Amino acid sequence: MSNPDWSGQGVYQNETRQRHSFHGVSIGRGEVGLYVMWYEKIDVMSERLEYWVSRSEKAPIVQNNREMVPIEVSMHQMLEETNVVPKLRTSARGDTERSVSNNARRIEDWHTKELDIVWNMDSDLRRLALSFGNS
Repeated sequence: MSNPDWSGQGVYQNETRQRHSFHGVSIGRGEVGLYVMWYEKIDVMSERLEYWVSRSEKAPIVQNNREMVPIEVSMHQMLEETNVVPKLRTSARGDTERSVSNNARRIEDWHTKELDIVWNMDSDLRRLALSFGNS
């Protein structure tokens, strides 16, 4: 997702000497912060690799690159229509309170629409992702 605090980018690289904190997540010098929306498996007991947007985390969150597995994820949409991720920007007029409110509304609208979309993960990709935790 795009983060309005990072000039609308979904990635922040800390090139300063100081640690930066975003919503409790610390990003040290040379580290990367990612603004992500989590998806979860619909039925954890099922063999089917079907996912939907998180029901508990309704807004994007900042993650530190140390906690993420660097793999390319390709999911295939199965049901419903495409839901374009909103581009979040701060207002050019300087009305940051209204800009924050508009961005929050865009995320909420996007999340509501995304609730009906089911995604499928390739079984080889799942095996690859799970293998990183065992190495």
